[in-house]
Amino acid sequence: MLGAWVSWLAVLYATLMPFEFGNQSMEQAWAHFTHLTLPQMGASARQQWVANALMFVPLGLFWTAWLSGYVRGVGGRVVVGLFVAL
Repeated sequence: MLGAWVSWLAVLYATLMPFEFGNQSMEQAWAHFTHLTLPQMGASARQQWVANALMFVPLGLFWTAWLSGYVRGVGGRVVVGLFVAL
């Protein structure tokens, strides 16, 4: 159980680390969100994708193993797998 909390906190910290929280209105935040564009896929962007996969895949596997211990049958395990994937 402690491992789940540690992994959850590590992912939360690594996900929120680059953000600078500020005081914005909903209109400003929405305008900023609607004008976002996808960056060109350079070496840095590919590095970010790999880092995210290495960070979130083990957490997803852990959650699947942990939650599937509470269900019986193939259908329940499929539901758990879909839940974790979402």
